[in-house]
Amino acid sequence: MITFLIYGILTALFALVAEIMSGSFLPDAGLSAIRAAELPPLLILVLTIVILATIEETLKYIVLQKTLRQHSGTRSVPASFLFGIGFATTELLLLFLVQKTTFPNDLFPIFGIFTIHVATSALYGTYGARLTDWKRFIPIFVGITFHAAYNLLLALI
Repeated sequence: MITFLIYGILTALFALVAEIMSGSFLPDAGLSAIRAAELPPLLILVLTIVILATIEETLKYIVLQKTLRQHSGTRSVPASFLFGIGFATTELLLLFLVQKTTFPNDLFPIFGIFTIHVATSALYGTYGARLTDWKRFIPIFVGITFHAAYNLLLALI
């Protein structure tokens, strides 16, 4: 079971690298197109949040599904919770280091980040492997939607 915690940590780090890489392409190609289209700032914010949530949730879904298949005898719900705890803890530690987040002042974002990652991981572990065909995309769509909505809420308050 500890494997799932470790994979959650590694997936969070990989998601960070993927997000940084996606942002590094944006200034050259994307920003000039955005400026030319004269998109409203709120739309740019929403697009950015959806892209970042999609990167994190897609990576979580793929890695968790692959890990659950490799450890087929493992119970998926507890393993998924551990995966989500590893992912959330890594993201929170990085947040503390980079943004100097303080626990008592930022309780809502801290609780929210932890909850969103554990909940979406549990969703993926519970339903991801059980659904077939196009239905297997429902959990990831729900995860991306909730994650993006939460991030938008944080950005607007």
